[in-house]
Amino acid sequence: MKKFFKILITFIIIIIVAAFAVLYVVPMFETAKKSEEAQPAWMKDIPDDTLICDINIPGTHDSASAYAMLPFFSRCQYFYIGKQLTDGFRYLDIRLGAKNGELIFYHGFCACQTGPWVWSGTLKLNDAIKEVYGFLKNDPSETVIFAVKMEQGSDTAEFQKLLHECIDKDPEYWYLSDTLPVLGQCRGKIVLMRRYNDALSLGKNSGIAIDWADQGDRAGGAPQNAVTFKQETYYLTVQDRYKYDNADKWTAFTAGLDQTSRRFDSDEMQREIGLDFLSTNGSAAYGHPYSHAKALNKKLFEIDLKDHKPYGRTHWVITDFSTSDIAKHIYEVNFR
Repeated sequence: MKKFFKILITFIIIIIVAAFAVLYVVPMFETAKKSEEAQPAWMKDIPDDTLICDINIPGTHDSASAYAMLPFFSRCQYFYIGKQLTDGFRYLDIRLGAKNGELIFYHGFCACQTGPWVWSGTLKLNDAIKEVYGFLKNDPSETVIFAVKMEQGSDTAEFQKLLHECIDKDPEYWYLSDTLPVLGQCRGKIVLMRRYNDALSLGKNSGIAIDWADQGDRAGGAPQNAVTFKQETYYLTVQDRYKYDNADKWTAFTAGLDQTSRRFDSDEMQREIGLDFLSTNGSAAYGHPYSHAKALNKKLFEIDLKDHKPYGRTHWVITDFSTSDIAKHIYEVNFR
């Protein structure tokens, strides 16, 4: 009997060590190859009167997840937010939840952290936002889109209150209007876009509403393309099929690029924000984002986004494990 328990304990220890290795050690070896030199101020050559929805913008998915609990499943980026900005990314996917009167970053139920170790501290909004302010102070020609989602919790009013308390500390860095700005209105500022209800009735100071229905289903087993949502003054077209394996995801992504929802009103095309997510978790219950991003990001370089502009529609392309090469591939379309 003692021998049995020794074997059982040994087996349990092996399982625990193996699980730890997969969850925490393997992601440490998933590093980016050397990329091109960063070009942090690429927006400086875009005219002030250009609507931000008419600029091809590179973005990062789950932007704060470079360090996260259970990183094999929940890590989606190589780098912290400050480096993403200097690498050229301008759309940040910000996912937060309230805890002990503060907003912290989450990916699903996993809290994002300040470092790669199990004991690393929790990443708070108040700390991460300083990286964005520092970037904008150094490069005031740029703007940063802050697409905020309430990832954890159910009290939207408390969530919105905590967010605006953070904003109110440095209001000069924020564009809070609920209408789409031209670049000249938001240079050197963060454009707040919200994926939550305006529970505090802030109205014109609540940010731009971009919430959309979840696209995590298989939609009958067949790949589906982008979906269009009518907002008050513009259309929002989103392809965010995050439960597709690589082949179906690529099909949905490229079809979404070619899809246009531009509507004609008095012979003029309506404004449209187009969000094209290349990120996916795969069809498994708990996927490994890195394995999908490695293949899909490579395919991104095989296409020219300039060839995918129906009615002149621009693309905000959002990726996992993002590098400066990817950012340049997207934003350089603005200059060709």
